[in-house]
Amino acid sequence: MSDPIPPGDPSRYAQRHVRRVRLAACCVALCAIIAGARIGWFVWVYQPRILREAGPISLNLISPSPPAGLIPVPDLSGNAADDYLWALNHYNARCAPMLARRTLNPILREPAVSPEELHAVLVGARRRSCSFYTSPDGPAQRIFFVQPGSKPYPMRKADDPFAMRPYIAPMRTMAQACLNRGKELEQAGHFDQARRIYQAVARLGWNLRQDPGCLMDIELSLEIERKGLHYLEVFLARTHSTKGRELCRRYARAVEEFLQRVHDKYVQLDNPEAAKLILSRDVSPIWRMEAAVALSGYRYTAAPAILERVSIRLALMRAEHDANPYVRRAARHAALMGPADWRNLGSQRQ
Repeated sequence: MSDPIPPGDPSRYAQRHVRRVRLAACCVALCAIIAGARIGWFVWVYQPRILREAGPISLNLISPSPPAGLIPVPDLSGNAADDYLWALNHYNARCAPMLARRTLNPILREPAVSPEELHAVLVGARRRSCSFYTSPDGPAQRIFFVQPGSKPYPMRKADDPFAMRPYIAPMRTMAQACLNRGKELEQAGHFDQARRIYQAVARLGWNLRQDPGCLMDIELSLEIERKGLHYLEVFLARTHSTKGRELCRRYARAVEEFLQRVHDKYVQLDNPEAAKLILSRDVSPIWRMEAAVALSGYRYTAAPAILERVSIRLALMRAEHDANPYVRRAARHAALMGPADWRNLGSQRQ
């Protein structure tokens, strides 16, 4: 047997254990320093640099309003959505059989709008407010009927921006049918009626943008308003209204600039830092919902690093507590989307 170790004299095993503990502590400290430096670089260098690459970001896109000298100021109370939805359902149900029977004609006009449907659009243009949507959890007060079969589609704001919105195509067709009727009246010499129809269609487009349910509503509204303004500008040129035509041109340019800003902002959603900023601070719930879905897709389409993935997940978790119920639902839906959902998006878009 070896001699006992004198008191106060550490053994070689104790010394080795101390060295191991010190080495482990140094490794932990070094890892903490490296991780801290990496996180600091990510927060103070990488994220600001990526955000600068997105360019200026507008967190409050303000839609231009039509001048009173061009389109009359609404003078009736009530919700224009009720008039528009009645006209749309009536037009869609009446025209569905005609659209089903038509052949592949490259030059085909939209089915004509009836006097009752046109009157509803004209009355809707005089209403002071327009909202097709109700609260996300309450009963839907407005129903669009999908043809054929009159299948009810409750008008709710989208928590999935890629979900089909079946009223989009019929609304576009009905608006064009109203413009066609206006052109017929103009060619027949009924200038006052034609002008009111062009103004009403432009107002329809503007109204659709006041409380949109998804980004497709904004795109549809701009398309309809631009068409109405084009017909109105041509009409004013024909009637030699120089002042009115110049006013129409200026407002049309403002609408085009707004459309460009919408497109630019949509492109910025591909930038993860821009999308996080929009998700947390944008005034419009529609853009916050779009940002949530964009961030969810970025996880699977861009293969981000671990810190970026954690940052995106934290942003989505914060959005799940957004003050707006639609944004909360969209954020939860986006967080649950997986790679298979993004592979199948091509078949989900309208």
